[in-house]
Amino acid sequence: IKEKLRRLAGRIGREYSPLSLKVTDAYTHTLSNGRVVIGLAVEKTPVLQYVHQEVMFALRRGVTYDGDLSAFYRRDGEVLDDFSLEPVITYRETAFNNFFPHITLGIGKKTEVVVLDKPLKEEAIVLALTQLGNYCTVRKILGTYSLKE
Repeated sequence: IKEKLRRLAGRIGREYSPLSLKVTDAYTHTLSNGRVVIGLAVEKTPVLQYVHQEVMFALRRGVTYDGDLSAFYRRDGEVLDDFSLEPVITYRETAFNNFFPHITLGIGKKTEVVVLDKPLKEEAIVLALTQLGNYCTVRKILGTYSLKE
């Protein structure tokens, strides 16, 4: 499956120009285990939605949404929270039309006040293939693929 992912990421990199990303809001969300996710919401543009769906369709065979924490990256001695599996197990239901592009800033124990004064605009020029860690955070970069100029 890793090779299939590498080929897919390389193809997307060759086919897509850099993606304009607009951070529209900051948010907090309390998880069922009481921890709080702090993040930034990214505007769901038609191009971003299309790339998401293309990846989901390409991976519909050969990818499972069940399993255990053995596929997660862990630092030496790190104990992974079982809750980290929940987003993986439910991903199919939160994908496609329910896709919520975002940037997770961190996990906390209480709700922090996060204020975004104005939208932030950035350009994504690289697609990264990553391995997830605790709370589905990006922990290890397996490969990077430049989007076409």
